[in-house]
Amino acid sequence: YEFSAFPIGSKMPGMTDRLLKKNLIDCQSLQDFKNRSLGLIPNADLLELTCILKAFTPIYRELIYTPNRRRFEQQLKTLSDAVVSKNIPAYFEMGLRFYGTAWDNSIPFEIALYPLPEAKGFTAEAFINCAVSAIPTGEKDYNGLLGIMLHEIFHMIYNEQPLTVKQRLSSWFQANPSRCSTYAYWLMNEAFATVLGNGYVNASLSGKTDTGIWYNQPYINAMAKIIYPLVKEYITAQKTIDQDFINRYIQLYEANYSGWLNELGNLLTYRYVLTDDNNDFNQIARIYPYTSYASEDAPITEATVE
Repeated sequence: YEFSAFPIGSKMPGMTDRLLKKNLIDCQSLQDFKNRSLGLIPNADLLELTCILKAFTPIYRELIYTPNRRRFEQQLKTLSDAVVSKNIPAYFEMGLRFYGTAWDNSIPFEIALYPLPEAKGFTAEAFINCAVSAIPTGEKDYNGLLGIMLHEIFHMIYNEQPLTVKQRLSSWFQANPSRCSTYAYWLMNEAFATVLGNGYVNASLSGKTDTGIWYNQPYINAMAKIIYPLVKEYITAQKTIDQDFINRYIQLYEANYSGWLNELGNLLTYRYVLTDDNNDFNQIARIYPYTSYASEDAPITEATVE
């Protein structure tokens, strides 16, 4: 379900899969998970899901967890020590101030990690008060890992901005006359999390700016890098995003990347695709991986177009 009072695209919708994932992180057992999740999905589906998890748990432990347990637990200890020694909570507070978000400190932010054997890359996500990330078994760049975890946390801080802040942000983009303002708005969430986590935090922890790719999507990566000096200026001054910041952000987009308005890869980022032929989704996903898709089971109707 959507939070309809918020500007479109500015807040994550309520989603069953995220509530189920949160319950899996918080639970003490599969029975506890089942009890917590009653009512989120039909009981028959919940029972089937729990049975699948129960059946695959010993397989996962034998093939993935147990062979990598010693290395993974050492990685966890190193990360846990770094959270304290490098004062990671201070970056959380930095994010709250930058985004203009309040957080109830009695609510913990949970970080769930899992081993990913012999991986060359990995993904992470955040929802509600949880961040989930794989740790490749050969990973030794702990500053980079912490930057990626904070990247996900910054998404949630952005998501939890109060309605009044969201409305002000939206109005500032709408008031800007640049033809790039709409596309700058759609890139904002991911670009800001990237420049903060993969850029500023990583540089602060390691003592040098990462010269590699910060985000594996060219528009987000380029935008994050071009706004780095502006974001660093605001963080150093302990300032919150304001209208002047947004106008300067849009100006940097227009001055450096106005040509993106002629590129389909940019125009189809975060756009929805409706089709009566399910094969179309595979074709679009191959060419434009950052496009959103409607349900493959839903025909094109007046409601889906709306």
